Amino acid sequence: MSPPRPVTDRFFPEGREQWEASPEYRRRRQEAIAAVDARYAPLLAGAGPIGRLWLLWQRRRAIERELETLSPTDACFLTADSGLLESGHPMSSYLSNRAGDPPDQVKLYTAALLETLGERDPLEVMRAMPVALREAIAGVSPEELAAPEAPGKWSMRQVVQHLSDSELVGGFRFRMVLAHDRPALAGYDQDLWVERLHRDDVDLEAALAEFTAVRRANLRLLERTAPEDRERVGVHSERGEESLGHLMRLYAAHDLIHLRQLARIRQAVVPSH
Repeated sequence: MSPPRPVTDRFFPEGREQWEASPEYRRRRQEAIAAVDARYAPLLAGAGPIGRLWLLWQRRRAIERELETLSPTDACFLTADSGLLESGHPMSSYLSNRAGDPPDQVKLYTAALLETLGERDPLEVMRAMPVALREAIAGVSPEELAAPEAPGKWSMRQVVQHLSDSELVGGFRFRMVLAHDRPALAGYDQDLWVERLHRDDVDLEAALAEFTAVRRANLRLLERTAPEDRERVGVHSERGEESLGHLMRLYAAHDLIHLRQLARIRQAVVPSH
């Protein structure tokens, strides 16, 4: 069975062509090919004629697999020089979730999240996140943690604060769905929460501790749920009916998206040595 087409191909057929013509794609393509070549070079050097033919075929397959992953579905690839972040580009904001987005944009955001999670077990992703989050910011100075990726963008500290807020909201939603019949699940403006609730909040360790504690409590709840519990639904104010199982997948994918965002911000604000 062939893998599903990237969300960019399904929603924006013209987006794939623009992506593959971008400087960011060409750079990533060269890096991917170089990485494969580095793995196969020592094997090819000691191979006989038949073995060499087989290895060359394997190398080509490996390159094809690597190139298939170079999709702007991955938030790491949405960099300033990719051309995909320009305000007029149809894919410029589909991996962000802004209050008041039109329904089509909300659906696209959800599809991108779920594709990012893929076949991963959401509970495994959620269990790993507290440690992964600390690793993502390890060794970064307070000044760098407070530096925005670009004007108008979040800093690493703000991303962590958002994750703490989001986990609190998620815990409320999980409990509402489990305890009530088709409860209303209100959306919120994540930018306003970061701006107004954390304007003078510089205690990153407190945000990490809060995230870890609430995530632990949420996992304790979710790990006890039965299959029929995960079919219970709430009605989100922007996304409509969502089951508990669907919410679990969204929150796990949300972890992955923000880990990639932290890696991208770190690359932008921390000087390379």
